[in-house]
Amino acid sequence: MLDCALEGRRSCQRSEVRDQKMQPRLFYDFGVDVQPRLRLARIEEILRRTRVIDPIPSRNTLIALCEEGKLEAELTTFGWLVKEESFKAWVRSLHQNDAAA
Repeated sequence: MLDCALEGRRSCQRSEVRDQKMQPRLFYDFGVDVQPRLRLARIEEILRRTRVIDPIPSRNTLIALCEEGKLEAELTTFGWLVKEESFKAWVRSLHQNDAAA
């Protein structure tokens, strides 16, 4: 819901609507700094869509990266959960190695 509508105004300016839609909203305050985590299936989907690596690494290879510490991850009851920033840093490192070669 838009803030201008919450304020009781009937209409919003277009710039207000655009700005409000672009800002992510947190609905809960967990009291800790929450870092988004990705399941391995989501990582495979991202790699498949963006074609960062083609063909994408196998599930066993991704698990090996987690176990080696190249991806900051933990094994939970939901499977492997990888910190999003760690995944982004790993993808950046792939491209830095390409630029250096």
